Formats: sequence, structure tokens, C-alpha cells
Amino acid sequence: MKTQFAVLIAMALGVGATAHAATPEPAVPIEVTQTAQLYFMEPMDGATVDRPFAIKFGVRTVTVTPGMSPPVTAAPDNQIHLLIDAPPVSANMPVLRSDQVRLLTSDQKEKFVLPSGPHRLQLVQTDKNGVLAPLPVVSPVINITVK
Repeated sequence: MKTQFAVLIAMALGVGATAHAATPEPAVPIEVTQTAQLYFMEPMDGATVDRPFAIKFGVRTVTVTPGMSPPVTAAPDNQIHLLIDAPPVSANMPVLRSDQVRLLTSDQKEKFVLPSGPHRLQLVQTDKNGVLAPLPVVSPVINITVK
């Protein structure tokens, strides 16, 4: 009799329904809609700069869900290169340092001296061997004029 009474009270309180409702639904994978971004902080597009001038840049990353294909990771040995009046980079070829491709450091203290006139600049992120990631991280191209 006591057992039947306990069952009736449990049913009245909805104990069975609560236990069923607490079962979580399977997680739906989240799709990442943006990738890392590389951008100029200084100089701005269209700026006229003195000689020498400094480059300041920023990198914005996003969290990537497990199982994303291809995986995107931020490695400490990634490098940022400044392309100066250079053609667009190719995913098949490493980015090699030259007069048109300069390696930037994270302290951003380099000063650049370019000939007077218009110049086209772009930032590119590579691994330590100069190879682009499967999802390339490049800045928009900016145009500057050196006095």
C-alpha cells in the first residue's frame, strides 16, 4: 500500500516526465562562417606617408569547431609578410623573401623606405616555410603614396 501511494505521488509530481525531459538533444555542429583576418592599422588605404614609415597590422582569429575541414590552427611559428608592389601570391608556391616581400616582426618596429610615388601593399600569413594555409589569410590590398 505504501509503495502504491509513493508511485501515485511521484506520478502527480511529474517525476517520470521530468526525467524524460532532461535527456539532452544531440548537438548540432556549428558552421564557421568566417576565417582569420589580417588587416592594416597604419597606414590606411589612400594615405600619403613620409620616408621612412611604419607598418602596424592586426590579426583577428575565430574559434574553429572540431571536425572542420580543413582544420584551421594558429601556430606560434606563423609569419606575416608584407608584399610591396608584388603580384598576388599563389597557393602552390611558397612566399619567398625579396625586395618585394618583407618579413614583419610581432613588435612592429620596422621602418620602411620606399621610392617616392604610389605603392601597393598587402599582408600575407604563412607558416615558417613561407607556405600559405589551406584557407589563406591575406589582408585587403591598400594603396599608399610615399612623399
